[in-house]
Amino acid sequence: MKGLVLVERDKLEMRCDLPEPKCGPFDAIIKPYVVAPCTSDIHIMHTPEMVPGCLGKAIGHEICGHVIEVGSEVKDFKVGDRVAVGAAMNNFRTKEAQAGYSRAHNMTVYGQAYEWQQGAFAEKYFIYDADMNLARIPDEISWEQAVMLTDMAATSFEGVRNANIRFGDSVAVIGIGAVGLMAIAASALQGAGRIFAVGSRQMTFNLAKEYGATDFISYKEGDIVAQIVAANGGPVDSAIVCGGRDTGTVDQALFMTKQNGTIISLASFMGEAAKPLNYYGFLMDKTFKSVLVDVNRDVLERLMVLVQCGRLAPEKLVTHKLNGLENVETALMMMDGGNRDCIKPVVYFEQ
Repeated sequence: MKGLVLVERDKLEMRCDLPEPKCGPFDAIIKPYVVAPCTSDIHIMHTPEMVPGCLGKAIGHEICGHVIEVGSEVKDFKVGDRVAVGAAMNNFRTKEAQAGYSRAHNMTVYGQAYEWQQGAFAEKYFIYDADMNLARIPDEISWEQAVMLTDMAATSFEGVRNANIRFGDSVAVIGIGAVGLMAIAASALQGAGRIFAVGSRQMTFNLAKEYGATDFISYKEGDIVAQIVAANGGPVDSAIVCGGRDTGTVDQALFMTKQNGTIISLASFMGEAAKPLNYYGFLMDKTFKSVLVDVNRDVLERLMVLVQCGRLAPEKLVTHKLNGLENVETALMMMDGGNRDCIKPVVYFEQ
């Protein structure tokens, strides 16, 4: 089958000889209908050595489509279903899952896939443990809404859940790309009072306001720690890192958060960007956690309820729409910082 393959650092190639996925008894195969490139794909392109197993395979992990094959033991899905799948598929059949940690990911982009398994930027996509990892898309939810839930919303909502935000809390969201914007929406739904959106683009400030941000901090106008502490009358209760050039952004989050506060990092820092944190003395009596997306059928279905009830509008993240597998690379390059008007592009494989 055809797919967009990472052949070496910073080099992608469309290939037509990729192995077809194999459907086990509990698994499924879907035909992609819409995909969304992600900054994580860019990180993998630039530093493939940080993700063993990714070279020579199609990349991509944000996807919705139609079921085209199900295993003999799949109970809840059938051929033709319109479905979403999380950006990282959980393995619920492990001892780790029994101990409460199911995130034994089975994703190509994390290097833990079967040898033949490919990422989402291909003509077919393998679903591990379909009844646990797929979610049927209700008729009233659009493709664009659904695909924004698979990673952007799922990641940010998991981060906010770990931040233990209480009603009335002050929260700083650093980096207001797609994940940061969803973190603002999640913080508002969680009951946060004052929400600081840290960025530089007016278009993202405008959308942050729609999602619930109350204050807008530009990193181009001075030290963000000083700006936020001054505006808030003291450190914030929680800081959520959703972007930045390097882990210095995490240091800033540590400095702007009060004692007994929580700092959550949702950003990926690889290679030279992953320098050591300068947190000694500033982490005392503070909670710091680097959070990976935790998404499964239950999470996706819960997020879909928020969309159905008008509480969440993830489709506003989509700024560009392209058509055809051959245009995925173009969309991917939009996520590499070259297009200031881009928040999230989507690519439809068929119309």
